[in-house]
Amino acid sequence: MKEFLKAVISAYKNITWPNKKLLIKSSLAVLVISVIISAYLIGLDTIFLYLRNLILFK
Repeated sequence: MKEFLKAVISAYKNITWPNKKLLIKSSLAVLVISVIISAYLIGLDTIFLYLRNLILFK
């Protein structure tokens, strides 16, 4: 167990954390992609709902 904790601490020291600029840039990219995918899925859902209503209630 002692060796495992030493290995974890050693690995933790090798982590390179992103700077503030990279963190903001990456977060913004995730947010934009999430909004685009959400809009796409809402569009598909709307189209399928319209087609379902067209078939069932005509």
